[in-house]
Order: sequence, then C-alpha cells, then structure tokens
Amino acid sequence: MKPESKSAAILLATLAIGIVLGMVGQGLLIRERTRRVEDLRRPRGFADELEQVIEPRDDTQRQAIRAILEATGHRNEAIINGAHESLRAALDSMRATLAPILDDRQRERLNRMGRLPDPFHPPEGRPPGDRPAGNRPSEGPPPPGGFPPPPRNGPPPPR
Repeated sequence: MKPESKSAAILLATLAIGIVLGMVGQGLLIRERTRRVEDLRRPRGFADELEQVIEPRDDTQRQAIRAILEATGHRNEAIINGAHESLRAALDSMRATLAPILDDRQRERLNRMGRLPDPFHPPEGRPPGDRPAGNRPSEGPPPPGGFPPPPRNGPPPPR
C-alpha cells in the first residue's frame, strides 16, 4: 500500500470514529436532558430540584420548604394537565371544523398525524388520569354534529 493511500485511510478512519463518537455522545446528552425535564414535570422531581437549589439550613427549614415545594409541584402539574386538555379540545374542534372542507385522503392524513405519540406524556411517564392511546377524541371520527368549541379562558384574541 502506498504511503498516500495509507495516510488517507487513517484519516478517513479517524473521521469516521469521530463522527460515531459524536453521534453517541449527542444521543446520551439528549437522553439525559429529556430525563431531567421529565423529572422536573413530576411534583417530587420539581421539589427535589428546588430543594437542592435552596439548600435548607436544617431539617426544620427543609420540612417547611418541602411542603411548599410539593404543593407547588402538584399545582403546576394540574395547570399543565389542564392546558394539555384545553389544547386537545382546541385541536379536536379544529378537526371537526376542517372535516367538511377536506377530502377523504386529507382527513386520513390529518387523523394519522393525530395518532402520533403524545409529546407531553410519553407512555413510560404517563401521569395518572391521562387517557391511554386509542381513547382520545382526536383518534377517531368526530361525533355527529362535531365537537363543541372549547371553552374560552381569558380575554378574546387580538384582531
């Protein structure tokens, strides 16, 4: 093998190894970030994270702080779940409004998109009360007459 060919092969192998290591490292980093975000979404994970940030002076302060953090974590979870349900209702209303305008193929493509995994509550981290796949209004045809419009919260949107 010529020295030039040998050098090119070594360079190419080094580049390939670097690419593979970079992809593996990025995958591990993304997995860790995703796990951390999932932990923060849970009331206990939220409380644990903030307790580490605050660094309570003693057990008495830790218990007082912990009660507040856990209550806030549960309240945050209820807010997020409510927003998620409102978003789902708005999307179902959109589908019902679009249904008479779309042809069968367009409706099928739209329905397929609605069956994608839930980005807010993946199956392994599904909170209690979240409907399992297959029981969501967005995964089936709208009922006769369509879905009612979602309730309005807050001021009307700007014009």
